Amino acid sequence: MYRNKSRCFAFIAVGIFLAGVAVNAAASRTQPWETFAFVGKTPALDWAQFDWKKLTTICPVGYFDPDLIKHAHDNDVRVVSIGNVPKEKLTDKQYRAEWVQARVKEAQQYGLNGTNLDFEDDLEEGSAEAKALTALVEELAVRFHADIPGSQVSVDVAWSPNCIDGRCFEYAKIGQVADRLFSELKDMARRISSPYNPIVLQ
Repeated sequence: MYRNKSRCFAFIAVGIFLAGVAVNAAASRTQPWETFAFVGKTPALDWAQFDWKKLTTICPVGYFDPDLIKHAHDNDVRVVSIGNVPKEKLTDKQYRAEWVQARVKEAQQYGLNGTNLDFEDDLEEGSAEAKALTALVEELAVRFHADIPGSQVSVDVAWSPNCIDGRCFEYAKIGQVADRLFSELKDMARRISSPYNPIVLQ
């Protein structure tokens, strides 16, 4: 139903959000790109001007606007939520199960097509928390795919897999169970001070 059968996508920033790019471990380089946008609270007069012919997925941040969701669906664009789990709760299986259930119910309530996991805490390589994060992604994907067929589960990850910013996630394993990995290229700005860098943070 929705455009974007690819495993790779470009990112459009709306409001205060910065750039990134996402891939999946099973990506095919011959597949078309997806255009994904995180959308801060935006008046209808503004989001009506989006290029809906190019967008494939939007992720409203901090709100759900029924009119925006309907407009997106009318234009064959999926809508996903965004959420996070506290680091100290990662290894709590009961908490994870309840959190996943809440995300699915939220998606069903608002007619969403998936979710984005935005976990940005540092994790030690090989730690119980790192393994639990992988388990959470798998649990999230399994539940969404079962309860909302065709749904998309994406995960925000660091711009490098080499424990950059202390984020020692199990990238390969997460990439096998999630539909998308969103590499946050904006974080490279902290390490690049050149005046020619277009995303240097002031």
